[in-house]
Amino acid sequence: MNIRRALPEDAPALSALAARLFHETYTGRNRAEDMEAYIAGHFTPAKQAEELADPAFRALLVTVEEELVGYACLRTGPAPQEAPAGIPMEVARFYVDSRWHGRWLAPLLMNACVSEARDSGCDFLWLGVWKENARAIRFYEKQGFQIAGTLPFLLGGDLQEDHLMVRGAMEPRGRLYQDDSFQVAELSGCTVERLVGFTDEAERDDMPEAMFLKIPGKPWQKYFLDAGLGFWEEWEEEDTFAAYRGELREINYGERFGLIGARILEAVCAPVHPGRTTSIALVFDKGTLRLSFAAPHDIESDAVITFEEA
Repeated sequence: MNIRRALPEDAPALSALAARLFHETYTGRNRAEDMEAYIAGHFTPAKQAEELADPAFRALLVTVEEELVGYACLRTGPAPQEAPAGIPMEVARFYVDSRWHGRWLAPLLMNACVSEARDSGCDFLWLGVWKENARAIRFYEKQGFQIAGTLPFLLGGDLQEDHLMVRGAMEPRGRLYQDDSFQVAELSGCTVERLVGFTDEAERDDMPEAMFLKIPGKPWQKYFLDAGLGFWEEWEEEDTFAAYRGELREINYGERFGLIGARILEAVCAPVHPGRTTSIALVFDKGTLRLSFAAPHDIESDAVITFEEA
């Protein structure tokens, strides 16, 4: 898999992909004449070439084995009135071939968008998403976007209403790993100050939405699984728990497994079933805490935590 910026010569291929994915996403949910009018006005090779020549515009292309399977279009410029103060970047379009839905490709593409915004000195990203597109809304929420207002969207002759969604370009503060394999080498030798997880009231204690690790003198470490990938983030303040404490149940894994004061030997993420799922392992001098998908072949399955004593 490769993500790169589009070049002028990519206009024909980008036009074809954009038209196909827009048609596949919204056909059957809108009038045919409105769909045809919108595609004809926005996804021609000439239109794509015009956009790619705009200094305020950039497109990211995703290829898998040389096949173009997804793209994102980013644009700098003014944001809607409901957006927060700061320097914005718009995620004007974000599409992935349906064959890759629910896997690791879309999160990696969004991570590339966030990196583009951060590297460009932008403070936040914003986008419009159709209120009827529940799947897309859930995905954007998982990627840190929040609904901030509404936007008009004209599809042919049909004036629709979109959600305005925003997220900070610098969130989380610190660093982010998002892949099927990585290692947080600098944690080796550190000791555990706190280790907690958050789970839904209806879920078991060993099925956390996310896990937080605090070690002396370092930011909070957040670990979770999604779409087959492992995620690690640095959090600088405890108020990052707020969104979890409001709706989820907190579980003190540090006390439960006797890990307060334990020394970290290794923090790694590695594939369990290559191309499908991964797991995160925190190896301590007292044992190994592992966060894995409940069904190794199913990227939609819940995360399960296990502890094996040394």
